[in-house]
Amino acid sequence: MPLYEYRCLKCEHEFEEILSVDAKNPECPECHNETEKLISHFFGVVKGSEHRLLDCVVGDDANRKWEILNKRKEKRSKIQAKG
Repeated sequence: MPLYEYRCLKCEHEFEEILSVDAKNPECPECHNETEKLISHFFGVVKGSEHRLLDCVVGDDANRKWEILNKRKEKRSKIQAKG
């Protein structure tokens, strides 16, 4: 089950709950009033080709992405040439 973050609409207390996807917002554990679901941060790793991994890099530094990719290709070529 996913972990969700909530904020109380009255006292603004923030807390986390592990609930099923279709569950209703829980009441505030502090004042027992209504809550709103917050947008949570997400961290993940993409497995697959180097291209897909580099596409997941956040930012405008496209030149740096290509430098990394080209260095990996060169290293792979040297390894294949030896073996």
